[in-house]
This record gives sequence, structure tokens and C-alpha cells, in this order.
Amino acid sequence: RPLLKQFFKANHCYGDKSAVGKIGFIGYSAELLIHHYGDLQNLFSNFTKLKDNPIDFHNRPINELEKIQHFQNDYIIITDPVDKNRNVASAISEKAYRYCRQRIKEFLDNPDKDFFLIENIPEIDINAIDNSLVEKIFIVELKNENSEIHYTINRDKLYSLGDNIKANGEKEFSHAERFGQIEFEVYFEDDLEEYNLSIFCEKPEIEKSYLRRGPPSKDKVHSKKFIKKNPQYFEKDGFLWIKTIRDYSFFGDFLRDITRDKIPDNLNIVNL
Repeated sequence: RPLLKQFFKANHCYGDKSAVGKIGFIGYSAELLIHHYGDLQNLFSNFTKLKDNPIDFHNRPINELEKIQHFQNDYIIITDPVDKNRNVASAISEKAYRYCRQRIKEFLDNPDKDFFLIENIPEIDINAIDNSLVEKIFIVELKNENSEIHYTINRDKLYSLGDNIKANGEKEFSHAERFGQIEFEVYFEDDLEEYNLSIFCEKPEIEKSYLRRGPPSKDKVHSKKFIKKNPQYFEKDGFLWIKTIRDYSFFGDFLRDITRDKIPDNLNIVNL
């Protein structure tokens, strides 16, 4: 059990300060995993199956577990042996599980004690990264100005901001594609009151306009309304279309405005 906990810590996927995903594996879930699989070797060999094979100490079939409403949004399920209605793994992030799964695969392919060595996350030399990738990475540096606000509250608000940036950045209001794929992660040092939101954006610069699709041409009622609002429309592939000017064509501008609009008052933007 201590070895498994050390593995999660060494790979920065442990507890509510997990660097990968909002929340990583916790001590109790680690104990239950070892209890279920018997030993670390067997657990590592079966870790890839954890997503599709819930661990239920009350021996209920999968279809019964899937019907439990408060389990339905949980990525993995490890039920509490003393409380059949509690999923011990409910808070474990998909990212944390996926990253641990990859690290376990690497360990099984090439076993080394370094996988269990707890060290600080290494700093990346930005000059060593290809420029084409650097241009797609954006970092929002923040300082917490109110030490009475717990780090989990700041963490959750930054994850909420990240979700907002991803949802609104990937699609226009009309559901047309915007800045392509967006991924983000939150990293913080609560003892220093420093928080970072790092973002990958597939297409940081896009065309100033796009073609917005309207209703099907044969839909007379909605077509009439669309034409009235958009006299410059044209028809193509059985639909009405209009050339639309985007609110943002640079991701950096979009990121600056949405961050300033959504960021909590206690978090001061140091660098963007």
C-alpha cells in the first residue's frame, strides 16, 4: 500500500493537489485497490481495465451500478466496503487516471525504481521546445491576494475558468469551429499563493470571418426569418449561409478578455 501511494505521489497524481487533473488518487482508494487485486503487480497488470470494470465490494452487476444516479458522472468506480452508496473514486479525475495508466505501462515495459522517486516537477526549458508548439501554449499566472480563501476553492474556480475557455474557445456561439482543440491544466503552489492556468490552443490565429450555416432552404418558416436578418445570405448544399465576422480571430485576445471577465476578485493576474 505505501508503495502504491508513493507511485501516485511520484507521478504527481495524488490527492487534492494533484498536478494532473483536478484531483488524483487518495490513500483510501489506494488501499482498496491493493485489497481488491492482492498485490501491486496484479493491480498494475489490471489497471487498464479499471475504467470498464468497476470494483464493487457488494458484488452488484455493472448494469446495476450504472443505474445509481450519483455514480453516473464518475469516471471510475471503487465502492466503499462499509457504504454501498459511496464511490471512493468519485473525485478522481479522468486525466489523473489516464496519466497513471500511461506511467504504469511505461513501468511494466521497463521497470525502474525511478518511477517511485518523489521529486519536484522538472521545469521545462522553453528554448528547447519547437517554436511551432510554443506558439500554441498560453500561461495565465495568478497571485491569490486573500489567504483566507482555501486553495481548493481557487483550484476549482480555475478549473471552471478552464472549462469555460475550452467550451467557448473551441466553438462559436453558432457551433461553428473556432480555435480548434483546446486543452488546459491548473498548477499551484498554495504556500506561495501562486496559481497557473496553462493552455494549449491548436489554432491560435484564425480567419476574421467564417461561414455560418442557417436553416435548410426547404424550411420556409425559418428561412424567411434568416433571410430577413441576413440579407447578404447565399444558398449552398441545401442550406442558407451567411458570412459572419468573428468577435475574435486571435486566441490571445479571447483569452485575455474571458480571463478578466471570469476571474475571481481574490486572484490577481500577474502575467497573461
